[in-house]
Amino acid sequence: MPALEGTVTKLIKKRDGTVFGIETNMGEFLFSWPDKREEPFEDDKLKVGSMVEGTWMPFEKDGKTIRYLSILSVTGEDVTPRGEAGAEGTDGQFRSPKDFRRTSALAQAVVFHAAAPDSTDEDVILTAQRFEIYLASGQ
Repeated sequence: MPALEGTVTKLIKKRDGTVFGIETNMGEFLFSWPDKREEPFEDDKLKVGSMVEGTWMPFEKDGKTIRYLSILSVTGEDVTPRGEAGAEGTDGQFRSPKDFRRTSALAQAVVFHAAAPDSTDEDVILTAQRFEIYLASGQ
């Protein structure tokens, strides 16, 4: 049976709000009928950003292949960004090149000033800002 391993990008819902499928980075998957599902089937734990694994079966209808999930398990927490880096609820991942530059510049500034015992926090911050400008310049 074909396997699914991906991240949920959208919950597919009926008009009444009932979730009957998911869209992932691997495409769209609908839920099998309850009598065709196997264990585990953790549709109640799904959120946008959840990492999932599963097994699906193809179904041909009007020349189009529809993928129905028979096994679905949530393997990871919701990784959807929740604001600026360092804000409550972030998972510590870089969300943009700017986040990476800022973190890299701060790390380099700390290392640069670690050997100088008379450095102040302000010196480290000013150096980090200079490093960030340098990194952004692409030189």
